This record gives sequence, structure tokens and C-alpha cells, in this order.
Amino acid sequence: MRHYFKLLVCLWSFSGFAQLYIKEQTSFTLGHPQTILSSQETHNQIDAPISGLGTLYLHKTTPSPQYLRSTQNVLELSALHLDNADVSHIQTALKIRNQLQLNRGQLLVYHHLELPNPLAVVLGPTASIQPTANGQLVFQTTLEPPLASLLQTPIRLSYSVFQRAQIHPQPLTIA
Repeated sequence: MRHYFKLLVCLWSFSGFAQLYIKEQTSFTLGHPQTILSSQETHNQIDAPISGLGTLYLHKTTPSPQYLRSTQNVLELSALHLDNADVSHIQTALKIRNQLQLNRGQLLVYHHLELPNPLAVVLGPTASIQPTANGQLVFQTTLEPPLASLLQTPIRLSYSVFQRAQIHPQPLTIA
């Protein structure tokens, strides 16, 4: 009977959720722009900022949901690449320092998503972003002198309507 119980516990442990977990106070770096942390896991809990220039790539191969969570107020990433935004659920505010890339699907923004500028968003031909009442795209801008010297507090601009951005626009052809 005891052997059956051990076997049952062992099999039960395999039925748990697959996950990526980076705990608080961890120094985690994706050093170079070519460095990619790729995850197909259902649960991605990142409780420490990811420094460096690399990319977090979430690509679920099945149609089941994929979650990105954090205990931080705002999770900082250099770049985020989502293969299928339809199954991606970002359940934390994000600050992306370089680029957000969506291959396909619609990303519903339930928490603020901060980006350096609108050109930092790269959408595939069938990808889109839909802000909600709780989550907006927030683009940071830097004011050049003399306007910068007139302000005593930084300005954050928030856009509620998103215009499609492309990294490689179609070339102009002259007939």
C-alpha cells in the first residue's frame, strides 16, 4: 500500500503547472541584444527586474493561456516578444525599455504598458493592441531645452488610441 501512495504522489507532482519563476532580489541579466529568454510555460512569475538588452520571448505552442505575473509594482524588461497575443495574459504593469513585438493576435492591456515611444511597438500583419479602462499604453517623451527648463515635474503622455507601427514599412515603388 505504501508503494502505491509513493507512486500516486510522484504522478501527481507531474500534473502540476509548468512555470518560469524568478524570485525577488534575484539579479537576472540578459546581457546582449541577441540574448533571448524563451518560455512556453503556462505561468511566468518574474518578481525581479530583468536587466541587460535581451528579450523575454513568450510563445505558447498550444492554444491554452500563458500568464506573465510579477509582485513588483512595475516589471521592467528590455524587450518583450509575444508570439500569440490572443493567449498571452499580462497581469502586471510593464515598463519596456526597447521594444514590444507581437507576431499575431490581439493583446488586451489590463495594466499600464510603458514604452519609450510609439516606434517601440512592432506588430505583425494580424497583430493588434487594445487598451482598456484600467490599462493604457504610456509613451515616455523627453523635452529638449528650452521647454525642459520651464517644467519642474516630468510629463507622462498617455495615449488611449493606438496607431499601428511597423519596423519595416513597405517600400515606395515608382511606376
